[in-house]
Amino acid sequence: MPTTLYQDSEVTVTEAAIKTPQFTMYVNQITTVVFVYTRLLPQMLPMIVMLVVMGGAGAIFLGKIVGRLAFLPILTAGLPLAILIAAMSFLRKTTLKLLTTGGVVVLVHKISFTDQPELVSRCEKIRAAIEQARAAQP
Repeated sequence: MPTTLYQDSEVTVTEAAIKTPQFTMYVNQITTVVFVYTRLLPQMLPMIVMLVVMGGAGAIFLGKIVGRLAFLPILTAGLPLAILIAAMSFLRKTTLKLLTTGGVVVLVHKISFTDQPELVSRCEKIRAAIEQARAAQP
């Protein structure tokens, strides 16, 4: 009977397998465990810069054609963009992936507006248990 290394309501890690309600995966099929905790704003920064540059170019172009009133639509369009940037600065993404012989399996994937230290510690414990189970394999 394999020893249980980690168990919660969603994931059980034993020396031989990882069990979830959706699947069971054997530890000997796992090549790498990847845990990523990141903010989404840096990933979306190129898109935001492109939108700001295009909006500024459009405002300058319309300003030359129509006059000062052309900036009003650009400013009202810029307000939702500013709200989007502010909201994205709070988004955090937590992902725990298993790289296996058959491809990538996402074990945990959460997006939230706040830091979740309990989720990060849970993922670290799962990762440590999987690494321990991999080390115990012959």
